[in-house]
Amino acid sequence: MAENWRGPSDHLPGAASGRRDGRRERMKGPAVRALLVAGVAVVVGMLVWGRLAPAAILSLASGSGPAGPDGSFHEAPAAEASGVPCGDCHLSDEPTASSAWRLPSTKEACLSCHPEQRLLLSASVQHSPFGEGDCTACHRAHKTDASDQLRKPLPNLCLACHADRLAETERASEHPPFAQGYCLACHDPHAASREYLLKDDEPNLCGSCHRGFIARYLTLPVQHKPFDDGKCTYCHTPHASDNEPQLRLPIETVCKSCHQDAMYAASSHPPVAQGLCASCHQPHASSFEYLLLDAPWGVCSRCHRR
Repeated sequence: MAENWRGPSDHLPGAASGRRDGRRERMKGPAVRALLVAGVAVVVGMLVWGRLAPAAILSLASGSGPAGPDGSFHEAPAAEASGVPCGDCHLSDEPTASSAWRLPSTKEACLSCHPEQRLLLSASVQHSPFGEGDCTACHRAHKTDASDQLRKPLPNLCLACHADRLAETERASEHPPFAQGYCLACHDPHAASREYLLKDDEPNLCGSCHRGFIARYLTLPVQHKPFDDGKCTYCHTPHASDNEPQLRLPIETVCKSCHQDAMYAASSHPPVAQGLCASCHQPHASSFEYLLLDAPWGVCSRCHRR
């Protein structure tokens, strides 16, 4: 009988329903709190995803991986980075993995905003990425910390492909633009009508910096033929050299590459024997015959004094 005994309250009307209501009330507080916490977590998650998802999706779609520490990957949609709506380049204004190009190719997408570059497509010398329409080989489509939306600052971007030039940075005599990593001082990054993508003909290009020097020597009556022809690189290397002043080879070797007369080989005159050609001759131009630095007696008296 003991197991059938119930306390006095169990016999009261509504006792069972009262117990159920009490349990509901006790459970109600924690349940509501749990629902509120879950709801806040969902809302915060949606806000965070709404800010980061476009970058993550675009990054995956482009194959570039997550944003790097320099912020140069797809850290933000183009509209946020530059004020250009996504729909100018993509089929949708929403940055998603399915946002295909609005135009047939990367090249056409870029040229739709940069029509001035289309004129260079007919130039005789093309930088291979530009000629192949691979604009993103050098530029990022979205955000970057480098100027002109370059993937890397200069000269690192150029050296990534032209690694053979890296060894030249260790040479003693460097051309200042090369030493400063300013490749664009002489070269066009897209296309040109001249070999090596030079921005101008050699004498004009060199003269753009060495203007006073060239103008002064061009007025003199006796001209060294390479200088007169504007062929500066016959004697000088445009990047760097182990021979001052950026000579392709030691001075006696440079001179003898053209002046191979037997009289020079047989000469016992010390400046000739020692390869000191510039101790008597001016390498660019002169007022005196044979490109002498001075009248004959003046040149000789520099060494042969009384």
